[in-house]
Amino acid sequence: MNFDDICDNLSSFNVSNDENVGIKEYRIGMYKVKTPKQDQDTRRALLLERQKSYKVKTLASMRMKAMDSPPQSPGINPIETLWFYMKNQLKKDGKHIEIYAQWVDEVTRICARQEKTALLRQIEADTSFDDDERVNPYKNQLMLSEWLKQKPVDFEDRWVFKCVPVGQRTLVVAQKGRTCSYTKSGYRTDIFPSLLPGGNSSSKGAYTVLDGIWVDEASTFYILDIICFNSHAVVDSETEFRFFWGDSKFREDLTEIDVPGQRNMYAFKWLPNYPCTPEGFNSAGILDTPSSPSLDGILFYHKECHYSPGVTPLVGWVKPDKLQVFLRPQATKR
Repeated sequence: MNFDDICDNLSSFNVSNDENVGIKEYRIGMYKVKTPKQDQDTRRALLLERQKSYKVKTLASMRMKAMDSPPQSPGINPIETLWFYMKNQLKKDGKHIEIYAQWVDEVTRICARQEKTALLRQIEADTSFDDDERVNPYKNQLMLSEWLKQKPVDFEDRWVFKCVPVGQRTLVVAQKGRTCSYTKSGYRTDIFPSLLPGGNSSSKGAYTVLDGIWVDEASTFYILDIICFNSHAVVDSETEFRFFWGDSKFREDLTEIDVPGQRNMYAFKWLPNYPCTPEGFNSAGILDTPSSPSLDGILFYHKECHYSPGVTPLVGWVKPDKLQVFLRPQATKR
């Protein structure tokens, strides 16, 4: 076939000048649509609104964390079974928080009657359980921070900070006459007696859950936050109240807990909080010695933040060597 024959064959085809809209949309749809991420201030505002709309009771979760033996299968205890299912479903769809309140009411009823319901039988048959979470209820229970990229708009009025020493983030659980410490991943690092409510033989009926830093060189737990104290859960309380209550408990009720002894193997110390004002930073003394080897960083807490497991924009983290730059006045955008 010569060139003239090829041209004759091609001349029989008609090419439309109209744009094929369907093909164009299909090709555009093959590209990922990258939406800009919301800034931290926007996400904080949304989270605060969600807290106000869906303030639910979580005492059942604290009871489960303070139990002596974590569940090994979904059929061992109906309360534990329901709690783990709740957590698993909330991970999948955080929008349905109103269902969470319904499940908490179900837990309360089961606690009183200890019976299996149709809901529990359905849950036990569900195959969407996270086996790792079901076996270890202490995993991923600490509230973690985001890098604080810039000063929030309400920084001086609605934020407080704590100076965090170099150490290991730890979940402390005192119950049934003993105290256990756990890493962020839920690994138990120690069992010992303490003067915390529930942590020694004289207070077996109570339980306490704390968030802190273990400093091995000082054999001391430095407490950042209070999750549950003497069987009273405060996870749905604001930061301002939790810090005030924790500070008062350590100063008034636990006056000897900072001294190691036979009933208190390690020292516990409450980390003070300061307002995010020039006076607060001067009181903390971190502007003069930002490069102290014992200082790991600064945690900033929004005053209205509830205690919730996982990373939250309502808690921010700044390294000491970046503090001066972080506190500089920011240029306003025109």
